[in-house]
Amino acid sequence: METISLFPVGTLDPIDAKADKAIDAIRQLLIDGHPLVIAYSGGKDSSMVASLALHAAALHRASGGNPLVVVTTGDTLVESPEVTEHYRAELARMRAFGKRHGMSLVTRVVQPTMAATFQVKVLSGRALPSFPGTHGDCSTYGDLSSVNSTVAPPILGTFQALLLPGQ
Repeated sequence: METISLFPVGTLDPIDAKADKAIDAIRQLLIDGHPLVIAYSGGKDSSMVASLALHAAALHRASGGNPLVVVTTGDTLVESPEVTEHYRAELARMRAFGKRHGMSLVTRVVQPTMAATFQVKVLSGRALPSFPGTHGDCSTYGDLSSVNSTVAPPILGTFQALLLPGQ
């Protein structure tokens, strides 16, 4: 008789082992000389990615490295005031963490041009409003192209961003 597993191999591994593996992978990027760019939305997924990346950067700094971490947030201009307050407070906490650990940590809030705002796109027929159970066009702003064109050149120079998305 053959036993059938209900869960794929590795699914039930302890979470700390998975976190350690992720931190080691991120540290290797830093050791190889890459800056980190974190696309941060303030949600649970991007908060976890930011936490892992900042932990890896702090370990890299403690071992003599000089990490550069850039945390970006895409302000779609349709967020509730509570969401905006939340991600701005978290960005401030990240800056304080970077300062406390002696690392270069830059935060930027990226906003769309007027023509690319969700409101103008909906009114001009280039986007659809969000409906329950559907993918909203307002959540697609803040992708790698906006990071590379708006944030990366003045901060990273000729480096191409290695984006760590939270989704």
